[in-house]
Amino acid sequence: MAIRPSPSSKIRFPLAADITDKVIYTGLVAAPPPAQPTERFDVIVSAGGGAVGNALIRAAREAAKAIDKPLSWALITGPNLPQSDFDAISADAPAHVSVFRFRPDFASLLAGARLSVSQAGYNTVCDILRAGCHALLIPFTAGGETEQTVRAERLKSLDWPMS
Repeated sequence: MAIRPSPSSKIRFPLAADITDKVIYTGLVAAPPPAQPTERFDVIVSAGGGAVGNALIRAAREAAKAIDKPLSWALITGPNLPQSDFDAISADAPAHVSVFRFRPDFASLLAGARLSVSQAGYNTVCDILRAGCHALLIPFTAGGETEQTVRAERLKSLDWPMS
């Protein structure tokens, strides 16, 4: 499935107009479909590299505490989350919530999950699409960033199975 930018997509690369005739959009480039998961979680919350995902991970931890259903959660903070934040999140996680910095089998975990909650980074969205996982995307928008919002809105317009 190729996802093409909508005509209204705003390109933030300032020299885009200078090279428009040299650019051909080929769609998303993703890894092969993931292997079957060796471990399963109902909900996977991921923060990409983790540099800007602290609030997302903390909100997910609180949601996991508040939801009165027997769901297993994996919070994947990313390697760039400060150690003190990782330690605080881990220390306050309930028993049904596992906290990880990184999972090399991330795409495989998505294939076995009921829901992925993440920002809308390129690699994460590719992994979600390949895994066929339901997703709740929370695009990163600080500093005027629009890339993730455009990606999430395009998926929504295609009726991808997102929550």
